[in-house]
Amino acid sequence: MTNVVFATVSINNIGSSTYNLGKSLSLNGYILENQNVQGLLRLGISCNNGSQYSNLFSKYITVKADEKEFFSESLDIPEDSEGRCAVQASFSFGDVVDEAQGSYFTVSTDLNIKITLSDYTPAPGSEILVSGDVKTLSGENLQNGVAYVLLDSKIDKTEVVRGLFEKKVTLDNKIKSGVHSIKVEVSDSNGNIGDTEVAFTIDAIPSTLKITTDKMAYKPKDEVVVNAELKDQTGDLIEDQASITLRDPNGITKLTKVINTQEDFKIILEDTTAPGTWVLSGESKDYVSEAKFVVDKIEDVSIEVIGSTVTITNIGNVVYDKPVEVNLKNDLKSYRIIKKVDLALGESAVF
Repeated sequence: MTNVVFATVSINNIGSSTYNLGKSLSLNGYILENQNVQGLLRLGISCNNGSQYSNLFSKYITVKADEKEFFSESLDIPEDSEGRCAVQASFSFGDVVDEAQGSYFTVSTDLNIKITLSDYTPAPGSEILVSGDVKTLSGENLQNGVAYVLLDSKIDKTEVVRGLFEKKVTLDNKIKSGVHSIKVEVSDSNGNIGDTEVAFTIDAIPSTLKITTDKMAYKPKDEVVVNAELKDQTGDLIEDQASITLRDPNGITKLTKVINTQEDFKIILEDTTAPGTWVLSGESKDYVSEAKFVVDKIEDVSIEVIGSTVTITNIGNVVYDKPVEVNLKNDLKSYRIIKKVDLALGESAVF
């Protein structure tokens, strides 16, 4: 109710200080004159947005001298009224016009929306029920309207009935992990609007594991750079851990290690690392992967001559069983000798 007071008219009750478009403003009061008159009561609304309606309601009223003539009326708020408004009232008879302005109230297009989700940590591809209630600024349920539910580039529509709405939203199977927002926009036929958002979180779901090395072939003493890539449902990398196992060409385990995904792990090959195909296998979150690399065959010896002593050492990664040519010299001459050796890994022969 809106309170209007002027010289011969009093409005007693205030219904609300805020109204939405499409609502009616109720007021009641009385007219008091010091003589018997029949006059015209006019009620209107003016707002600070420039809208002004001086005759939303009018009727003739007979007033007895010094007796209160009570009235109770309802004014439909015009569709272009918005902002700070007041009721304008007048009672006229003959050449006499009594005018007054009532107390201020607010007219707004804003709607208050509250939404909830059936699941705030849903899985990719799952279904979320979006529920909500919509009220006017005065706290009344919005009787009829339309709600639009927006998620990423998808828009779903549902009806608002007696202030309530529900809509099921199906998430994409490859929705990215992290925080997402669902936005709800509501409007009605009177031009009232409102929107709000609610956040939910998608956990990263591991879907693939890939073990890689920086090269396909190595030599003894080389550095092997290993990387474990664990990816989620959208192909984004996940920071986690993976266990890796390194096996030689004979299938014998040479290394077992837990490493961090997305971080390089380095393996230094020994001087006598066996030639052939080595296998790196990895496991993380029930996913497995393997990578293979080749260690080249190295047949090589070192020759050391001290005085008349010759030392031949196998510095390769396979048995060395070939003739070795050694160039020697003394003060008188230079000469060459050939020695037949059969050297195991790291073994030396002295002559």
